[in-house]
Amino acid sequence: MPLSEVKKTVVAAIETRLNNQIIGTFSISWCLFNWKAIGTIVFPSSISLTDRFGALEKLGYAGLQPYDHMLIYPALSTLFILFVIPLASLLPELWENWIQNLRNLIKKHFLKNRMILFSEHETEKEGLRDQISKL
Repeated sequence: MPLSEVKKTVVAAIETRLNNQIIGTFSISWCLFNWKAIGTIVFPSSISLTDRFGALEKLGYAGLQPYDHMLIYPALSTLFILFVIPLASLLPELWENWIQNLRNLIKKHFLKNRMILFSEHETEKEGLRDQISKL
């Protein structure tokens, strides 16, 4: 298999995974939390590869110890980005709906009281008309 086909296959696989919201968000979060390790390994320098891995050990990336940087922090940030932020964006809409419902309730209350007062006023007017017509 030529190198160009391998490159196309790898790029297609990466695009497919990054289009998935959970995997894409986790990948980006993982890269952000592990930028020092990525930079140490990926970017060329005059330091040999074994010295680079030695630098990773100094950063705290030796073995499987740093669960926090490798899994926990990226997973928590993924959950936060995918679930908490969209829920938080609904809060203004929920607040607006609650305020609108409260306004409608107050309007109905005042209209009901106004109608009661109006009917009482009409009853008094009729009573006064009757008294005037009797005079």
